[in-house]
Amino acid sequence: MITTISFITGNKGKFEEAQQIFSGSGIGLNQQQLDTPEIQSDDTPEIARFSAQFAGSKLNTPLFVMDRGFYIEALNGFPGPFIKFVNKWLSEDQILKLLEGKNNRKAYWITALGLFLPGAEVKIFASKSYGEVPKKISGNRGYMGDKLFRPLESKLVLSEMSEAEYNLFWNNSSCWQEMITYLKSKPSS
Repeated sequence: MITTISFITGNKGKFEEAQQIFSGSGIGLNQQQLDTPEIQSDDTPEIARFSAQFAGSKLNTPLFVMDRGFYIEALNGFPGPFIKFVNKWLSEDQILKLLEGKNNRKAYWITALGLFLPGAEVKIFASKSYGEVPKKISGNRGYMGDKLFRPLESKLVLSEMSEAEYNLFWNNSSCWQEMITYLKSKPSS
């Protein structure tokens, strides 16, 4: 079993989220910051694969990266993995304006984990979380995607959820448990 792994992220919140997920797994988690180039792609798993390979080539230790994309069906998948950049240029209200007159409010998040183990190809674990875009903005926590996404199983958008509900939503992405199970099956290096 892999006993320790690095999460390559400068985002304290993402690291805390991962700590909760890894809690009780028997796998130690540490945070490392490394600027990884972000390739021009609308494919979230492809971006995670590239970032993991880049980080692995620099650090040569068990590690993973996470990338997320927010896809709105009526906008042909916009903003996708570019949510971080779009968040700087457009407001939530401007995104809602783009959806005026559209009946399809379906949206989903893709969470992609890129796992690098020395001597192996990068492995991708990805999952989708389905929901919809509300007709108006509510809640005041989080970023654009948090204010624009209501999971199918909830009456609340992410920005209205308590911290426990919010963390439960993200922690339930199946890719996390798939990666942990995979790490447990690997011999320690």
